Amino acid sequence: MSSRVTPIGTAINRHPDPQAESNPLDALVERERKDVIDVHRGLVRRMVRSLPTLERLVITWRFGIDCDPLSASVIAQRLNMSRKAVYNIEQRALGMLRDDPRLPSLRAA
Repeated sequence: MSSRVTPIGTAINRHPDPQAESNPLDALVERERKDVIDVHRGLVRRMVRSLPTLERLVITWRFGIDCDPLSASVIAQRLNMSRKAVYNIEQRALGMLRDDPRLPSLRAA
């Protein structure tokens, strides 16, 4: 069973509000929303880049950061390891990200 994970940077802006451009205030709000999303996207990418190589690969592939998301089975095949090992690396990496002081809101996740 695989879970569907949306790649970062693809689905958020997939369906922009068609009426946002008809009202200048709505268009401004939409641009501000996109700017905030871009800031968060950049922060996530910087945090993931700070992970050790194996953890960075697993998180990048698993959550589709700048690529299509991959299942744990596919990642396991690519890295020549078990799915359980991939899950363990994923959990360890998520723990590292949760403990990163740059994003305190993840501590509750």
